[in-house]
Amino acid sequence: MSLQVEAALIAAGVGVLTVVTTAFTQYLGHRATSKQLDRTLADQRLRTLNERFATAAGQLGSDKPAAVRLAGVYAMAGLAEDWEENRQTCVDVLCGYLHLPHDPDPGDNADPGERATYLADWEVRRTVIRVITADLQAGAARQRIGQRCQRAVVSPDSGHRHPPLRVRLGTRRPGGQRPAGGQLDLLW
Repeated sequence: MSLQVEAALIAAGVGVLTVVTTAFTQYLGHRATSKQLDRTLADQRLRTLNERFATAAGQLGSDKPAAVRLAGVYAMAGLAEDWEENRQTCVDVLCGYLHLPHDPDPGDNADPGERATYLADWEVRRTVIRVITADLQAGAARQRIGQRCQRAVVSPDSGHRHPPLRVRLGTRRPGGQRPAGGQLDLLW
C-alpha cells in the first residue's frame, strides 16, 4: 500500500471520527437543553397552578359578591381536575367553605335585601355541594373532584353544627369505570 493511500485512509478515519464526535456532542447538548426545557415547563406549570389556586381561593372570600364566589367555586373545581397532586387540597377548600359560619335564614318576612343576601349565599353553598357530587353523574366532565371532605359542617338552613361531611364517590374498577350506582355519603 502506498504512502498516499495510507494518508488518505488516516484522513478519512479522522474525518469520520470528527463527524461522530460532533454529532455526539450535539446530541448531548440537545439532550441537556431538552431536560432544561422540561424543568422550565414543569416550574411554569406549578407556578400557574399556584396562581390559579390563589385566585380561586381569593374569589371564595366571604367579602366577595355571590357571583364572584360562584366563579371561585367553579375555578377551584376546575383546578382540582387539572392538578392531580393537590386535588384533595382543592376539594378540602371547597368543603371548608361549607364549614364557614354564616347567618341563619332571616325568614320570608325579613328585609328584601337581607333575604336576597341570604339566598345568594345559600346558592353558593348549594353550588359547592353540586360541584362535589357532580362526579356521580354518568359522563360528567368532572369525574375526579369528589374525594373526601372530613370536616364539621354548618347546615346552610339551620346554622347548627353537624357531624363531618364525608363525600365518598365509590372506587374505580379496572379500566377507570365507576361501579353502577356509585356511592355518595353526605353525613349531616
